[in-house]
Amino acid sequence: MVFLLLLLSTEPAKVLNLPGEFKTVRTADFLVYLAPGFGKSIFQLDTHSIDAETVDLQPVIFTDDENNRIDGFEITPFALYLNNGKVLDKFFFVSGVKESIYESRDISSFAVMPTEEIILADYKSNELIFLDSKNEVKFRISNQEIIDLKCGNGLVYGLTGKKIVMFDEYGNITDETALPEKMQHLYVDSALLYAYSNVKDYLYIYRSNNWEKVDLQVMVSDIAAIGSSLVILDNAGTHLYFYNRSAF
Repeated sequence: MVFLLLLLSTEPAKVLNLPGEFKTVRTADFLVYLAPGFGKSIFQLDTHSIDAETVDLQPVIFTDDENNRIDGFEITPFALYLNNGKVLDKFFFVSGVKESIYESRDISSFAVMPTEEIILADYKSNELIFLDSKNEVKFRISNQEIIDLKCGNGLVYGLTGKKIVMFDEYGNITDETALPEKMQHLYVDSALLYAYSNVKDYLYIYRSNNWEKVDLQVMVSDIAAIGSSLVILDNAGTHLYFYNRSAF
Protein backbone atom coordinates (compact mmCIF):
# COMPACT_ATOMS: atom_id res chain seq x y z
CA MET A 1 0.00 0.00 0.00
CA VAL A 2 1.36 3.46 -0.92
CA PHE A 3 1.49 5.89 2.00
CA LEU A 4 1.11 9.57 1.14
CA LEU A 5 2.16 12.44 3.34
CA LEU A 6 1.05 15.89 2.19
CA LEU A 7 3.77 18.33 3.16
CA LEU A 8 3.37 22.05 3.63
CA SER A 9 4.28 24.37 0.79
CA THR A 10 8.05 24.64 0.36
CA GLU A 11 9.48 28.09 -0.38
CA PRO A 12 12.53 28.60 -2.62
CA ALA A 13 15.67 30.15 -1.18
CA LYS A 14 16.40 31.94 -4.46
CA VAL A 15 14.64 32.65 -7.77
CA LEU A 16 16.46 33.61 -10.98
CA ASN A 17 14.80 35.34 -13.92
CA LEU A 18 16.30 33.79 -17.06
CA PRO A 19 17.02 35.78 -20.25
CA GLY A 20 15.10 33.41 -22.48
CA GLU A 21 12.94 30.28 -22.45
CA PHE A 22 14.45 26.90 -21.63
CA LYS A 23 13.24 23.32 -21.46
CA THR A 24 15.95 21.35 -19.66
CA VAL A 25 18.37 21.93 -16.79
CA ARG A 26 21.42 19.84 -15.87
CA THR A 27 24.32 20.24 -13.46
CA ALA A 28 27.91 19.03 -13.77
CA ASP A 29 31.09 19.92 -11.87
CA PHE A 30 29.12 22.43 -9.77
CA LEU A 31 27.94 24.24 -12.88
CA VAL A 32 24.37 24.71 -14.13
CA TYR A 33 23.48 24.14 -17.80
CA LEU A 34 20.25 25.02 -19.60
CA ALA A 35 18.89 24.02 -23.00
CA PRO A 36 16.02 25.49 -25.01
CA GLY A 37 13.63 23.27 -26.94
CA PHE A 38 15.32 24.27 -30.20
CA GLY A 39 18.65 25.87 -31.01
CA LYS A 40 22.32 25.44 -31.79
CA SER A 41 23.56 25.83 -28.21
CA ILE A 42 23.07 24.85 -24.65
CA PHE A 43 24.01 27.49 -22.08
CA GLN A 44 26.27 27.47 -19.04
CA LEU A 45 25.09 29.56 -16.12
CA ASP A 46 27.82 31.61 -14.47
CA THR A 47 27.31 30.58 -10.84
CA HIS A 48 28.69 33.96 -9.73
CA SER A 49 25.62 35.57 -11.31
CA ILE A 50 23.26 33.60 -9.08
CA ASP A 51 23.44 36.41 -6.53
CA ALA A 52 23.57 39.18 -9.13
CA GLU A 53 20.71 41.12 -10.70
CA THR A 54 21.64 40.04 -14.24
CA VAL A 55 22.02 36.36 -15.11
CA ASP A 56 25.07 35.58 -17.26
CA LEU A 57 24.66 32.64 -19.67
CA GLN A 58 27.55 31.43 -21.85
CA PRO A 59 26.65 29.42 -24.99
CA VAL A 60 28.13 26.00 -25.73
CA ILE A 61 27.66 25.76 -29.51
CA PHE A 62 27.41 22.27 -31.01
CA THR A 63 25.73 22.88 -34.40
CA ASP A 64 25.00 25.59 -36.96
CA ASP A 65 21.33 24.61 -37.17
CA GLU A 66 19.18 27.21 -35.38
CA ASN A 67 16.17 24.87 -35.66
CA ASN A 68 17.89 21.88 -34.11
CA ARG A 69 15.53 20.12 -31.71
CA ILE A 70 16.74 19.41 -28.16
CA ASP A 71 14.58 16.87 -26.33
CA GLY A 72 17.21 16.23 -23.69
CA PHE A 73 20.91 16.41 -22.95
CA GLU A 74 23.56 15.11 -20.56
CA ILE A 75 27.06 16.40 -19.82
CA THR A 76 30.22 14.52 -18.88
CA PRO A 77 33.75 15.95 -18.45
CA PHE A 78 34.59 15.17 -22.07
CA ALA A 79 31.36 15.31 -24.06
CA LEU A 80 27.84 16.61 -24.49
CA TYR A 81 25.12 14.07 -25.34
CA LEU A 82 22.02 15.34 -27.15
CA ASN A 83 18.70 13.74 -28.00
CA ASN A 84 16.44 15.24 -30.69
CA GLY A 85 13.87 12.44 -30.42
CA LYS A 86 15.20 10.47 -33.38
CA VAL A 87 19.00 10.71 -33.14
CA LEU A 88 21.29 10.56 -30.12
CA ASP A 89 24.45 12.62 -30.77
CA LYS A 90 27.73 12.96 -28.94
CA PHE A 91 29.62 16.26 -29.16
CA PHE A 92 33.28 16.23 -28.06
CA PHE A 93 34.33 19.43 -26.28
CA VAL A 94 38.03 19.38 -27.22
CA SER A 95 37.79 18.47 -30.90
CA GLY A 96 34.39 20.01 -31.64
CA VAL A 97 33.43 16.80 -33.46
CA LYS A 98 29.81 15.61 -33.30
CA GLU A 99 28.89 12.02 -34.05
CA SER A 100 25.58 10.13 -34.14
CA ILE A 101 25.60 7.14 -31.84
CA TYR A 102 22.03 5.85 -32.15
CA GLU A 103 19.00 6.43 -34.38
CA SER A 104 15.36 5.43 -33.91
CA ARG A 105 11.83 6.67 -34.61
CA ASP A 106 11.22 7.76 -31.00
CA ILE A 107 13.99 8.00 -28.38
CA SER A 108 11.91 9.03 -25.39
CA SER A 109 14.85 9.37 -22.99
CA PHE A 110 18.43 8.34 -22.31
CA ALA A 111 20.97 8.25 -19.50
CA VAL A 112 24.75 8.14 -19.28
CA MET A 113 26.45 5.76 -16.86
CA PRO A 114 29.60 6.84 -14.97
CA THR A 115 31.52 4.66 -17.46
CA GLU A 116 29.95 6.81 -20.25
CA GLU A 117 28.02 3.80 -21.52
CA ILE A 118 24.58 4.79 -22.76
CA ILE A 119 21.16 3.44 -21.83
CA LEU A 120 18.20 4.65 -23.85
CA ALA A 121 14.47 4.13 -24.01
CA ASP A 122 13.04 3.42 -27.47
CA TYR A 123 9.35 4.19 -27.04
CA LYS A 124 8.22 2.94 -30.46
CA SER A 125 9.74 -0.51 -30.00
CA ASN A 126 9.02 -0.53 -26.23
CA GLU A 127 12.64 -1.41 -25.50
CA LEU A 128 15.27 -0.42 -22.98
CA ILE A 129 18.58 -0.56 -24.86
CA PHE A 130 22.04 -0.79 -23.30
CA LEU A 131 25.01 0.36 -25.41
CA ASP A 132 28.65 -0.52 -24.72
CA SER A 133 31.64 1.85 -24.70
CA LYS A 134 31.83 1.61 -28.51
CA ASN A 135 28.12 2.52 -28.77
CA GLU A 136 27.22 -0.96 -29.96
CA VAL A 137 24.06 -2.60 -28.59
CA LYS A 138 24.93 -4.90 -25.68
CA PHE A 139 21.37 -6.06 -25.05
CA ARG A 140 17.74 -5.03 -25.24
CA ILE A 141 14.93 -5.43 -22.73
CA SER A 142 11.52 -5.75 -24.38
CA ASN A 143 8.06 -4.66 -23.21
CA GLN A 144 9.28 -1.52 -21.42
CA GLU A 145 7.17 1.54 -22.26
CA ILE A 146 9.57 3.98 -20.61
CA ILE A 147 8.97 7.72 -20.98
CA ASP A 148 11.80 8.96 -18.77
CA LEU A 149 15.11 7.46 -17.69
CA LYS A 150 17.72 8.30 -15.08
CA CYS A 151 20.84 6.68 -13.55
CA GLY A 152 21.84 6.90 -9.92
CA ASN A 153 23.09 4.90 -6.97
CA GLY A 154 24.34 2.17 -9.31
CA LEU A 155 20.85 1.61 -10.77
CA VAL A 156 18.84 2.59 -13.82
CA TYR A 157 15.40 4.07 -13.10
CA GLY A 158 12.71 3.87 -15.77
CA LEU A 159 9.41 5.75 -15.53
CA THR A 160 6.47 4.17 -17.33
CA GLY A 161 3.98 6.80 -16.22
CA LYS A 162 2.29 4.91 -13.40
CA LYS A 163 5.32 3.20 -11.91
CA ILE A 164 9.10 3.37 -11.70
CA VAL A 165 11.09 0.24 -12.51
CA MET A 166 14.67 -0.16 -11.25
CA PHE A 167 17.29 -2.11 -13.23
CA ASP A 168 20.87 -3.08 -12.50
CA GLU A 169 23.69 -2.57 -15.03
CA TYR A 170 22.89 -5.95 -16.60
CA GLY A 171 19.25 -5.10 -17.22
CA ASN A 172 17.85 -7.17 -14.37
CA ILE A 173 14.80 -5.71 -12.61
CA THR A 174 15.77 -5.19 -8.97
CA ASP A 175 12.65 -3.42 -7.75
CA GLU A 176 9.66 -1.33 -8.81
CA THR A 177 7.26 1.06 -7.13
CA ALA A 178 3.80 2.24 -8.16
CA LEU A 179 3.19 5.98 -8.31
CA PRO A 180 0.25 7.65 -6.57
CA GLU A 181 -0.76 9.06 -9.97
CA LYS A 182 0.58 9.24 -13.51
CA MET A 183 3.66 11.47 -13.82
CA GLN A 184 5.87 12.52 -16.75
CA HIS A 185 9.40 12.77 -15.35
CA LEU A 186 11.70 11.56 -12.63
CA TYR A 187 14.90 12.72 -10.98
CA VAL A 188 17.35 10.73 -8.84
CA ASP A 189 19.93 12.00 -6.38
CA SER A 190 22.04 10.21 -3.79
CA ALA A 191 19.24 9.99 -1.26
CA LEU A 192 15.85 10.57 -2.88
CA LEU A 193 13.73 9.74 -5.90
CA TYR A 194 11.48 12.47 -7.34
CA ALA A 195 8.50 12.16 -9.70
CA TYR A 196 6.94 15.22 -11.32
CA SER A 197 4.94 16.53 -14.26
CA ASN A 198 5.11 19.86 -16.09
CA VAL A 199 1.35 20.36 -15.71
CA LYS A 200 1.33 19.97 -11.92
CA ASP A 201 2.52 22.40 -9.23
CA TYR A 202 3.69 19.66 -6.88
CA LEU A 203 5.99 16.66 -6.94
CA TYR A 204 6.34 13.32 -5.16
CA ILE A 205 9.39 12.19 -3.19
CA TYR A 206 10.07 8.52 -2.53
CA ARG A 207 11.81 7.63 0.72
CA SER A 208 11.54 4.82 3.24
CA ASN A 209 9.30 2.94 0.77
CA ASN A 210 6.69 5.72 0.86
CA TRP A 211 5.65 8.49 -1.53
CA GLU A 212 5.36 11.98 -0.03
CA LYS A 213 3.61 14.83 -1.83
CA VAL A 214 5.30 18.24 -1.79
CA ASP A 215 3.42 21.39 -2.81
CA LEU A 216 5.72 23.75 -4.75
CA GLN A 217 3.16 26.26 -6.10
CA VAL A 218 5.09 26.25 -9.39
CA MET A 219 4.76 23.88 -12.34
CA VAL A 220 7.97 21.95 -12.97
CA SER A 221 9.67 21.56 -16.34
CA ASP A 222 12.87 19.95 -15.06
CA ILE A 223 14.91 19.24 -11.93
CA ALA A 224 18.62 19.08 -11.13
CA ALA A 225 20.76 19.43 -8.01
CA ILE A 226 23.91 21.38 -7.21
CA GLY A 227 25.59 21.35 -3.81
CA SER A 228 22.97 21.80 -1.13
CA SER A 229 20.36 23.09 -3.59
CA LEU A 230 17.62 21.43 -5.59
CA VAL A 231 17.26 23.40 -8.83
CA ILE A 232 13.84 23.56 -10.48
CA LEU A 233 13.15 25.01 -13.92
CA ASP A 234 9.55 26.18 -14.12
CA ASN A 235 7.13 25.09 -16.83
CA ALA A 236 7.45 28.40 -18.67
CA GLY A 237 11.22 27.88 -18.82
CA THR A 238 11.87 31.44 -17.66
CA HIS A 239 12.75 31.00 -13.99
CA LEU A 240 15.12 28.86 -11.94
CA TYR A 241 14.08 28.09 -8.37
CA PHE A 242 16.76 27.11 -5.85
CA TYR A 243 15.44 25.14 -2.88
CA ASN A 244 17.43 23.97 0.11
CA ARG A 245 17.60 20.20 -0.23
CA SER A 246 17.24 19.92 3.54
CA ALA A 247 13.72 21.33 3.12
CA PHE A 248 12.72 18.09 1.45
